[in-house]
Amino acid sequence: MHRAFASCCLVAALSCCSAALTFAQSFNLDFGAQFGAPSTSYGAAAGQPGFWNERTGFEDETATLVDIQGNKTALTIVPSLPFGQAGYDHPATTGDDQALMDDYFDLHSVPATFEIRGLAVGTYAVYSYVWAPDEAAFQTSLGIQGRPPRLIGGVWPGEFREGITHSRDVVRVVAGTPLVISVFGIPKGTFNGLQLVQLSR
Repeated sequence: MHRAFASCCLVAALSCCSAALTFAQSFNLDFGAQFGAPSTSYGAAAGQPGFWNERTGFEDETATLVDIQGNKTALTIVPSLPFGQAGYDHPATTGDDQALMDDYFDLHSVPATFEIRGLAVGTYAVYSYVWAPDEAAFQTSLGIQGRPPRLIGGVWPGEFREGITHSRDVVRVVAGTPLVISVFGIPKGTFNGLQLVQLSR
């Protein structure tokens, strides 16, 4: 009986350690404030509920971000250019989808970067939301960590769909190196938000 109890405790402890690793540095970010931030129950395309950082573009670059569990971290996101926030009430998006996708940063038609600094060493799934709610013809060129860029955009498909509403990239972050996201608009670009899911160390 005691052995069974000890075994259960060990399994529970290992499960907790595994969960702590998975979400050790996982983040949700919403760009733009017109429609507010999504609720903590909202997981978006990553299926990752939790706290959503709302960024307006006016914050000091040293401002820290909060992880999905609500803990302050040393993580920062630093754009190479100033970006204005904008919003458009797309008739087919509601609720948390609207909060994430209908407000955004307006991107320039010249290349720019967003650097995520302070990430722990590890492998991450990066969900980049770059869909234009105001014009289906607008596309965003998006590249991560020097990989060849892809064009993302189109008509709202009624749900998240990779290649139209967002991209998913798995990247390895090494010590002292930021995660770099390169973007520009054709003819205008949109950056609605980001989700980072730590997969392993």
